[in-house]
Amino acid sequence: MPQTKLILGNALKKLVYEKPFDKISITDITDSCQLNRQTFYYHFQDKYECLEYVYRHDCLDPLIKKINWENWYECIEEMLLVMKNDSEFYTRTIYASPKSFIEPFFETTKSLFKLAIHRMDVEDRVKDDEEEFMSEFLTQGVIGIITSWVSKGMKTPPEELAERLRKMTIDMGKLNRQRSL
Repeated sequence: MPQTKLILGNALKKLVYEKPFDKISITDITDSCQLNRQTFYYHFQDKYECLEYVYRHDCLDPLIKKINWENWYECIEEMLLVMKNDSEFYTRTIYASPKSFIEPFFETTKSLFKLAIHRMDVEDRVKDDEEEFMSEFLTQGVIGIITSWVSKGMKTPPEELAERLRKMTIDMGKLNRQRSL
């Protein structure tokens, strides 16, 4: 079963190079990989779910399986490198559906920021609702930076962007410690 999903996902990826995502039909996908529509619908509800599968399979699942607070920026860098290496695909699809990239990445990133805020708040001064708000705010910022990077042609090297994000979190920690002095 995962093999069939991968075949359908790869067919979608191939088609994105030939025509805009919104012009791709289920028939285009199934014809491209010589499967029938029923097989497609057995695995996916629509092409957006297929696109989400491609994003998860290619760049989010490898990240989610190993990411933690100590290595998050390295994992982000790996994800950015995957995106950069297939830049045309990601540029053409990043805004096709929020569910494809933004929602899955949002939950992972938000939980990391919550963990970081909790670790920085050694005196337990930040209330749970404030922690939630701050982690959501920071996550929206990271996602905004990444989607902007994609839409602007990925000109900044992935290593540099990941380092900027890492430095930003370090600087936030320093500001937090200065504030508490």
